[in-house]
Amino acid sequence: MGAIEQVVAETEREFGGADILINNAGTGSNETIMEAPDEKWQYYWDLHVMAAVRLARGLVPSMRETRWGGVILHNASICAVQPLWYEPIYNVTKAALMMFSKTLANEVVKDNIRVNTINPGLILTPDWIKTAKQLTADKGGDWQGYLDSVAHEHAPIDRFASPEELANFFRFPLFEARELFGRIDLFRRWRNVEGGLSAVGLRIATRPRHARKGSIRATPVARERNPTCA
Repeated sequence: MGAIEQVVAETEREFGGADILINNAGTGSNETIMEAPDEKWQYYWDLHVMAAVRLARGLVPSMRETRWGGVILHNASICAVQPLWYEPIYNVTKAALMMFSKTLANEVVKDNIRVNTINPGLILTPDWIKTAKQLTADKGGDWQGYLDSVAHEHAPIDRFASPEELANFFRFPLFEARELFGRIDLFRRWRNVEGGLSAVGLRIATRPRHARKGSIRATPVARERNPTCA
């Protein structure tokens, strides 16, 4: 029995199933498309996408058996719609998770199961600190200064949000406003939790040809909105 199958079995045995599923597993990556091997792509695909698929496949049946249905939240990333140049695998797999969430919502809405995606932006997680240390290792190691500059340039609130602030946001569609959200309302209206980053726009997709590997050229841009997807 695999790890996910064991989780599903123990949940069924101890609680009779699940009412709420939050898919929060994930970590950043650091590579280029040309250099990353298939094995690394597969690792992140399994972590960010297939873990959510397998847990839904295992836990949705018990949600269907109740009259109140259930809630499934996927913790994706602002990188699903505004990619960062140094982690293409993360960008792609988080975008896939977002689309899986919308597709699953269409399938289970008839069972009174709501499926939504939250795309956090600048949240001060250990991954951000790890990445900042990697990107500043050959430039003096001022990783805190790097994080401060990222927040100052790209977040109108001029800081990273805390994990606790994001956790409080997750409570909103689960409890306080559960009657307000349909199957994709959260995706359409409350998708991005990023302190205004998407309003400014962020393009970290290129770097000067003479720049050393690991350096960043970030350019604020106006975000283009697609009325069929926003």
